[in-house]
Amino acid sequence: MTRKALVSISVSVALAVAFVPVADAHKLTKSAAKREAKKTGTSLAQDLGGTPAYQCTRRTRHKVDCQISLVTLDGQACVKTVRVYYKGHRSKKLRRKTVEPLDCLLPDLPIPIL
Repeated sequence: MTRKALVSISVSVALAVAFVPVADAHKLTKSAAKREAKKTGTSLAQDLGGTPAYQCTRRTRHKVDCQISLVTLDGQACVKTVRVYYKGHRSKKLRRKTVEPLDCLLPDLPIPIL
């Protein structure tokens, strides 16, 4: 290969690498949000008893709402919604806040007919 061909190939490879879109490392993943929401769910489970279940929904690239559902030992169905987000624009630390407070309801059980 000639020197001109090598330079041409090198320049085209450099340009191709320079314009490849980079992955956005600051997008909050649902799995990371769920891990953060589990901290709230664990404390709820210790206070009320039962096992929490999580369902997370993305609101923006940086915010995820996680609904924590839990059936207590006395049969109440409780739900709490927590929003998980980054602390700051460049931060990797996650924060969470309550969007909807804990709401517990007794299930409507059918009355047996004797």
